[in-house]
Amino acid sequence: MPLRTMAVVPANTAGTGGALTDVTGVNYSSPTNSYSSKYHLYAAGLDWTKPVGLMVHFHGDGAFEYNNPTSSWMLGGANGMIAQAKARNMLLLVPLTPDDAVGRFTWWAWYGKEENPRYAKDLIAYILGRYKIDKKRIWLSGYSGGSQFITRYLLPHFGVDLGIVGGGFICFGGGQAPAASFEPYNPAFKAAWHCRWVVGALDDGTGSGDGFNAIAASNVGAAWYSGQGFTTEVTQLAGLGHDLDGLYGPHTGAEIDARPVPKTLAQVTAARFNNQTVKEARMMINGVMTQVYPALRTPTIGAMAVTVATTAVTSVACAIPAGNVGDLMLMLVGHEGSVTTPAGWTFLAGMSADNWGRVSAYTRIRTGSDPSAAVTFSQAKRHAVRIISITDGRSAIAEYRSSGGAASSVGVIGITTPSPKNLVIAAVGWRSLASPTFTWPSPWTELAKDTAAAATSSYFTSLGVATRAEPIPVAIADFTVAASSATAGGYGTTSIAISPM
Repeated sequence: MPLRTMAVVPANTAGTGGALTDVTGVNYSSPTNSYSSKYHLYAAGLDWTKPVGLMVHFHGDGAFEYNNPTSSWMLGGANGMIAQAKARNMLLLVPLTPDDAVGRFTWWAWYGKEENPRYAKDLIAYILGRYKIDKKRIWLSGYSGGSQFITRYLLPHFGVDLGIVGGGFICFGGGQAPAASFEPYNPAFKAAWHCRWVVGALDDGTGSGDGFNAIAASNVGAAWYSGQGFTTEVTQLAGLGHDLDGLYGPHTGAEIDARPVPKTLAQVTAARFNNQTVKEARMMINGVMTQVYPALRTPTIGAMAVTVATTAVTSVACAIPAGNVGDLMLMLVGHEGSVTTPAGWTFLAGMSADNWGRVSAYTRIRTGSDPSAAVTFSQAKRHAVRIISITDGRSAIAEYRSSGGAASSVGVIGITTPSPKNLVIAAVGWRSLASPTFTWPSPWTELAKDTAAAATSSYFTSLGVATRAEPIPVAIADFTVAASSATAGGYGTTSIAISPM
C-alpha cells in the first residue's frame, strides 16, 4: 500500500498578507529592541504560482541607494537590482539603517552592539511572515558599509536564526571577518550558502578620504569564511575603485544564476500505513534515494552537579558520551551574585528574582577534541551548578520566564516556527526547590531530573528535562510546567527549548 499525503514541495515560508506591489518608505519597528526605521519593498510583477525568492540589500554609508532608488547607479534602471531581482522572481527588500544616533546612516556603527543586526533579523523575519518565500533562494547583498555589516555583524550574530535553506551573499567594496564572537554555523547552512566578494582592483584606500582598503577587507573576509567551511570567491574588477556605477545589478544577477538552487526538500504532512503512523520512509528525489521521515529517537543526557558555599574558583567537568561530536551542551547555573561567561561558552538566557536566586544558561557546540565539558569560573556567593550534554541537539531557541517570589509553576516559551525535525527538548530550572516533582503537560515526557543541595540546606538548584516526539514538523505553543517540593521557594526560573536540525 502506498504512503499517502506525502508530497515533494519547496521549503517555503507560509507568510500571508503582504502587498503584491512596490512600496517605498514603509515604517517598521523591531519588537525585540524597539529600533525603528523604514524600508523599500519591490513585490510587483512576480509570479506567485512559482517559487519566489528574497533578496535583502544593505546600503552603504550615507544610504545613497536607499535615498535614490530610481537611480541607475544601483537599484533603478534596466540593469538595476530591482530589475535583476524581478527577472529572477525574487522579492527585493531594501531597509534603511536605524542609524547609530550620530547621523551617518551606517549599518556597522551603533551603540548597542547587536542592536542593528537584531533589527535586520527581525525585519527579515517580518517579511518572511508576510510572504510565501522559497527559503532555498534567500540572498543578501551589501555595498561598502552594508557589506561590512553582513560579514562582520549580521551573519556572525544571527546567521543561524535567519531561516535560510539556500542562497548566499554578494558583498561589494567590503566585507571583513567578524568583529567579535560568532554563533557556530551548522554544516547544512554552510553547504547551501555561497559567499562572493566583488571589489574594484584600485579600491585599496589610497584614493579615498577615509583610507578604507576594500581589497584587503574582502580578502580577509573571504579567508575567514573559507576557513569556516563556506564556499567563497573574490572578484577584482580591473581599472575600478570603490564606485562600481551600474555594475551592482548585473554582478548580483550573474552570481545568483551561477549558483544552483538546492534540491527540493520533501515535506511530510502525514504518512500512514494500515492506519498506523509511519516512522520512517524513503523517497526518490532527482534520482537519489532520500530518507524523508527519520525514525524517532530518544536523546541521551549526561549531567553533573557541583555546589560551592564560599568565594572560590571552581572547575566543573561533565563527561560526554563517546561519539557525540557536535552535541549541543547547556550549562544551567542557580546562584547568587554574578557569573562571568566561561571561555568557549555563549550566554543563552538568564534572570534574577528579588536578589534571592539567579538562573543562567550557556551553550557550547562540542568538537571532536572535547573529552568533556570543562568550565572554570569565579563566584562571590553560594551557588549550585548543573552541566548537561544533550545528544542530538544541534541548535537552540531560548527564552526565559521568571517569578519574583515563591512559585509552583513556570511558563515555558514555545517554538513559534515548526520544529525542523521530530525531537524537541525542554529544560526548566528552579532555585530553592528541594527534590521537586515536575508535572509536564501532554505530550511531554520527563527525560531526566537532577537535584542537589548547596552547602546551606536552604539553597537548592533543581533541573527537569523533558522531550516530545512529533511525526511531522510542528509549532510548539507556550506551556506551563508545575512543580511541588518539600521547600516553599521557587525563586528564579528559566526555560530552554532545544530543537535539533
